[in-house]
Amino acid sequence: MAAREPDGGASVRLARRRAALVQRSGELRERLAWHAQSLQPAFEAADHLRRGWRWLRAHPGWVLLGATVLLWRRPRRALSWVWLGWRLWRRAQRWPWLAALWRAPAAARRGQPGAAVADHDNTLGSFNTR
Repeated sequence: MAAREPDGGASVRLARRRAALVQRSGELRERLAWHAQSLQPAFEAADHLRRGWRWLRAHPGWVLLGATVLLWRRPRRALSWVWLGWRLWRRAQRWPWLAALWRAPAAARRGQPGAAVADHDNTLGSFNTR
């Protein structure tokens, strides 16, 4: 039968184990930060697009003005863009996970703080089960 260490020996082992895990966690964080540097341009572009989208939503008059000028100057091209937009909209309606991502920010803006996260989680869960 093996001799049992007193309670102090277990706490020392746990303290050493914790210190090793904290050191390993720090190393992994540094590696992740180093690897993530290559993604920085993509994140900046996504942030830029998001700011542009927010500006467009806040200033719908400019979109309407642009559409009016396009329709006035090139009606055939404007109608082809409308048709393309309609087809994309219909296709997006067939993909529930895409529609949920579209609606999630609106639910969060209405004061439902967990709505965006819940929709996003459910969306990814249903998407990954295919």
